[in-house]
Amino acid sequence: MPLLTEGQPKALLAVSFDQTRKLDADERGFLLTLADVGAQALDRAALFESEQRARAEAEAAVHAQDEFLSIASHELRTPVAAVKATAQLAARSIQRGRLDPHKTTAHLQSISRAADRLARGRTPGPGTTNVSETRNVSSSALPPIRSKKSV
Repeated sequence: MPLLTEGQPKALLAVSFDQTRKLDADERGFLLTLADVGAQALDRAALFESEQRARAEAEAAVHAQDEFLSIASHELRTPVAAVKATAQLAARSIQRGRLDPHKTTAHLQSISRAADRLARGRTPGPGTTNVSETRNVSSSALPPIRSKKSV
């Protein structure tokens, strides 16, 4: 007898006896109920597996997002720290009364370069990293999230 979910056969339930016999109405009703319960159990097991896959995909997406945010935060702090340190050097020179126009100009140019790198999403130094490319790589590594049938 077929195990049906939503009218579609999912499995088959076979019953055998040692001798040929006719089933009465109660026995047929019991076997039909057993088939219905078996079909529901198979359907629930499939839904549970689907939910587990969806959960794993969501956890992977959250992990990738956290990793991206960590990288982006670090990459943004690097040029910001350079801007802050250079501005502090310029401020100390002014406070000490040792305002050197050439050093002040160099400090301001350094701040300007760091600001330009921030605006472009790049960090200074060897192996320059583009933060927006990092984001794209992180998000493209994940499969698209599909809607799952709820349990």
